[in-house]
Amino acid sequence: MPALRNPVHDSMCRDVAGGMSREAAWRAHGFGSRNSTRFFKRPEVAARVDELRDEFNKGSAISLAYLQERLLALTKADVGHYLEKRPYSDKLRVRDITGLPPELRACISEVTIDKNGTLNFKLHDKVKAIESLLRSIGAIAEASASVTVQFKKIERTIVDHADIEEPKRMSNDEINVFMEDWTSRNASAAT
Repeated sequence: MPALRNPVHDSMCRDVAGGMSREAAWRAHGFGSRNSTRFFKRPEVAARVDELRDEFNKGSAISLAYLQERLLALTKADVGHYLEKRPYSDKLRVRDITGLPPELRACISEVTIDKNGTLNFKLHDKVKAIESLLRSIGAIAEASASVTVQFKKIERTIVDHADIEEPKRMSNDEINVFMEDWTSRNASAAT
C-alpha cells in the first residue's frame, strides 16, 4: 500500500506504528482531542498502520510475539526465585544472581549494595508489564486507562471466556495461565 495522500495523516500512522498512542499522535500533529478514534478506525488508515508495523517488525527482526513473550516473563517473575534460606537458620538471603538463568536475570531492573554490603534488588514493575502486554493484544485501547479499570477488564474477560456462571476472583497463577493461553491463541493473529 502506498503512503496516504495526506502527508500529515501518513506521519500520524508512522507515529502510531512506532509505538505512540493514537491520541498522542493526533495531538502531536496539532489536532484537538476529538475524532482521533474515528480517524484511526478508517479502513485505509488502519491498513496503513498495520503495514508500517509489519515493515518495522521485518526491518528490526523483532516480532510482536517475541515482545509479548518477554513481557509475559516479567509478569511471572516471583521473588522466591531470588531468595534462599540461610544454612541453619530461618532467615532468607539473596541467591547468587550470576548463577540464575538469563530469563530470571532479565526480570531484575536494579541491583544495589548498601553500606553494610547487603545486596538489594528490584524487579521490573509487573503492573506495567501486564498493561503493556494487554495493550499489545488489544485488550486496552489507550494509555490513559487506569490500572484499576484494566484489572476489572481482565477479570471480566476471564469470566466471559471461561463460561463461569458465578464470577470468582482468580489467583495470580490462574491469571498467568489465562494470559499464556490468550497470548498463544492471539500470537499467530498478531504477527
